[in-house]
Amino acid sequence: DERSLDRSCSITSFSTDGTGHQMEGKLSCLATALALNWTYVHKAVDSVEHNEVSSQMEHLFRLSSAVDRLPQYLALRYDPDGMILTARDLFFHDGLFYTGGRCYSQPTIQQKFQELCDNVHLSSSTKRTVLYNDNCWDFFWCQNQPLPESWWTSVVPLMRQSMLLGETASITLQGSKRKDSKLVSVAMHVRLGDAGIRRMDPAWGTQVLHNLYAGAADSGNKLQVSIHSDGERLEVIQMLNLNISHIEAGSIVLYCKGEEHATVGRAVSDMMSANILVSSESSLTHTAAFLRYPHDGLVIHPTSDIRNRMSAILGWHMLRKSNDNTGNLERCVEALTDDEMDCQVWSTTDLEYWSALVKTA
Repeated sequence: DERSLDRSCSITSFSTDGTGHQMEGKLSCLATALALNWTYVHKAVDSVEHNEVSSQMEHLFRLSSAVDRLPQYLALRYDPDGMILTARDLFFHDGLFYTGGRCYSQPTIQQKFQELCDNVHLSSSTKRTVLYNDNCWDFFWCQNQPLPESWWTSVVPLMRQSMLLGETASITLQGSKRKDSKLVSVAMHVRLGDAGIRRMDPAWGTQVLHNLYAGAADSGNKLQVSIHSDGERLEVIQMLNLNISHIEAGSIVLYCKGEEHATVGRAVSDMMSANILVSSESSLTHTAAFLRYPHDGLVIHPTSDIRNRMSAILGWHMLRKSNDNTGNLERCVEALTDDEMDCQVWSTTDLEYWSALVKTA
């Protein structure tokens, strides 16, 4: 691609939210730039919430290092002397393209981005205009468009290689090839803390684990489970009704609040590499999921408003508790339409489903 850099449309993401939210937003804009043939500009994190240290996030994910290894027409670092940041939603009186669970159909999201690009080209500024927002998921969500194939073949390998040079250097991120063909690794993120309505539903999490164990037994497999949480150990054990003998035997390993080995690096590495990832309504989990290779395993995610879009984009198994009070879980089996945010068709998951899921993970 030999596009002229001074005519290239540029996009970035930054905010002051927590580590996971900011990282997810940056990845979404990098993916959008890839799909649009725009240039992603990386503005390093300089402020985070939840008492996190911004330099630690940069060290963990090493996105700056990955950006340096990508072609310059695709990704550059932010240069305050030669670039000017402009909020991309200011070009439109109706605000953000994607807001409050609503997508605009006329003009289409593609046309809106093209209009942005045209407006940038008409600018008289001598500096490179970089459009910014909190995130760029509207480009994919508003048209149910999957991430481009080049995301998995070009960007993700570089990201994972860069991470291996940072905090995750001692942890293998080479995929999910099993040393034991019968051993299935499961990483579960149990978000509690200040998550509010996004806290993991105890009944949902307990039922997912119960079904995974049932599926493993039926398919002749065994599970190795790692559980990462910002909650206290006893709280997580009681919440998920965990089998103490499994914990004592080491087949369930917990990384909980305040514990020495409960680091963000360990959590992200486990969530990226496990055969099965059981997600919370958490941007940190989503970040890890977006850096998993699709052929390495699956993601189980609770159904929740706008996050249902991710099921269509990435093929995640979006599950909800059944409304018939049976305790069963139902899976979304029909892709969302442009006009609907909620799944239209659900199917009850049975033992055959869970057995096949574990066997093929």
